[in-house]
Amino acid sequence: VKFGRNAEIDGLSIKMPNGKKIVVHGFIDRIDMAESEKGEYYRIIDYKSSDKNLDLNDIYYGLNWQMPIYLEAVLNSKRQDKSKKIKPAGMFYFPVRETVTSVDTMTAQGADEQKLQGLILLDDEAIRLAENDFFQTGTAKTMNLRLLKSGSYGKNDKAIDGLQYDVILRYIKKHLSENIEKIINGDISQCPICNNNILSCDYCDFQKICILDNNIRMNYYKIKKQKPDEVIRIMQSDIGMDDE
Repeated sequence: VKFGRNAEIDGLSIKMPNGKKIVVHGFIDRIDMAESEKGEYYRIIDYKSSDKNLDLNDIYYGLNWQMPIYLEAVLNSKRQDKSKKIKPAGMFYFPVRETVTSVDTMTAQGADEQKLQGLILLDDEAIRLAENDFFQTGTAKTMNLRLLKSGSYGKNDKAIDGLQYDVILRYIKKHLSENIEKIINGDISQCPICNNNILSCDYCDFQKICILDNNIRMNYYKIKKQKPDEVIRIMQSDIGMDDE
């Protein structure tokens, strides 16, 4: 599904520090919508040939902004209809493999490998629409989510609430506009990231154009993994939401 220029779904508008706006456009593999009297719930799914997940640390360090941007583009476009309540339900990756598995012999591990991988919005109605027997069984079949006997959701670093979703979007928009402005102003300084002892430049398609200086290579930016709640707290502080 295309969004942006000459598409049914509008692009995501980003306000620049100088007051101007740019519009982000792209393609979404799949958009799911479910509706109830409480509103319309949207989630996006990106198909991958290998395992991939969405981690709050990756969002914080700017390694993965694609999925939140794509979901927000869909929500913003749908919100133009003021008569409807438009809400996020999740953003996921789904592995596409050429494997044949018998339902009778599928192991628990095999079933887990076929679940959606990403961030779930902890909205009771959105979850009910996606898994109509979840609140009876306590375990989701298509997502990594479970319900405790207390009625609360099980500890899950792949689930966020509405406020946390808002924090993520505001954080991304702030830093996206700042980075775009730097590029427009000619700032293309090198600042490679090292994640799990892998330097991002080593797998970059533009390595020969960039020509990473060996001195720069020795001063890479190393990722420090934080717990999900701490990542959200840092993001809140960054965008000035400490007191909200």
